[in-house]
Amino acid sequence: MGKAVEIYTQASDKNWPVAQCNLAHIYAYGYPGIAEKNILLARELYAKAVANNYSPAAVALSMLDGHSLDALLAAAETGAPEAMYNLGVAYQDGINTQEPNLDKAMYWFEKAAKKKFPPVQFRVGFLNLDKVRTSVEPSQINKAVQSIRDSAQLNYPQAQFMLSELYRFGDYGVKRDIAKAKSWREKAIENGLGIPSGISHEDDLSDSDFEQLLRRIKKM
Repeated sequence: MGKAVEIYTQASDKNWPVAQCNLAHIYAYGYPGIAEKNILLARELYAKAVANNYSPAAVALSMLDGHSLDALLAAAETGAPEAMYNLGVAYQDGINTQEPNLDKAMYWFEKAAKKKFPPVQFRVGFLNLDKVRTSVEPSQINKAVQSIRDSAQLNYPQAQFMLSELYRFGDYGVKRDIAKAKSWREKAIENGLGIPSGISHEDDLSDSDFEQLLRRIKKM
């Protein structure tokens, strides 16, 4: 955990919102001997991640400030796609609920996706992609990839990065195309995505590298 704090701090200083949010989680709850609980610092880090358009941080910040699941539900029922997304994240992560509820999470994600909200289109695509990794049903795979593509075309950098990797590996029914992979990766960087350290950009990444990539993107 101590090493994680160091890595997240370095990435947070480079304005990577996922790291800012993860570091905020650590300070919000505190880990004896590693990081003392610091609500003010946690709130500051969550706010930075929110400013960088990282919606899960908005959910965490609202919880830190005492908002209940009922408040998130009321906001989602107004039809605001970001509120639907935030509620979906709360159900997915089990925030302020007894345990994670992926069915309810996907219900709210899909409602928000219909409103063409890029972060949730990416989340729906990634979750479905993760579920069908061993599937041989082309329609399921195509649907998952299309959600990621839709989000990427709306300039959501995490989706652009994921689409870049799909083109680079030629996986999940996407034909391998290094030129398109580089193009989408450049767009992701142009749109503010800091590429995580430890991920190679060579064309011959191993399966273990791809597994690492999926684990990291899943937290976005």
